[in-house]
Amino acid sequence: FPYFVDEIDPPPPPVKPGKGLTEYVIRTGHSLLCDEATDRILRGRGEVEVVGAPSTVWLGVPLIVDGKTIGAMVVQNYGNPNAYGPAEQRMLEFVSSQVARSIERKAAEEALRHSEQRLSLHIQKTPLAVIEFNTDFRVVQWNAAAEHIFGYTAAEALGQHASFIVPEDARV
Repeated sequence: FPYFVDEIDPPPPPVKPGKGLTEYVIRTGHSLLCDEATDRILRGRGEVEVVGAPSTVWLGVPLIVDGKTIGAMVVQNYGNPNAYGPAEQRMLEFVSSQVARSIERKAAEEALRHSEQRLSLHIQKTPLAVIEFNTDFRVVQWNAAAEHIFGYTAAEALGQHASFIVPEDARV
């Protein structure tokens, strides 16, 4: 989920990853505290290129989920070269780990919701009666086949105790 706020540069349009500092962090999977000297070294080795307005200090940390870098969190300062140091780097690394966990949890929730939707579709389309009860033996799911077999619509069955589908003469 892209989020971009900068006091000088406008949000960039979506592009293929280039050789900016953010891409460097994503590519390497390692944090980078980059002052002007470090920036010159990285540019001299061809590992990064200047993207946007140059800052006096730049700090980026990867967002890692299941050992894979999925993005980066970045802060930069255009005026104070001492705005960020190792303490801020550690803090941003901690925050990024929490953000990555939140992203991972959200992705898992989405996958589960998608699986539940697919399962629900299969349950509705099966020719077998599928009835789900809660711990009080009340109907919480009643598919189309159950409607056909037992003669009750889902609206009539939902919330009913399980005993309502057992014929009177079969009850103990």
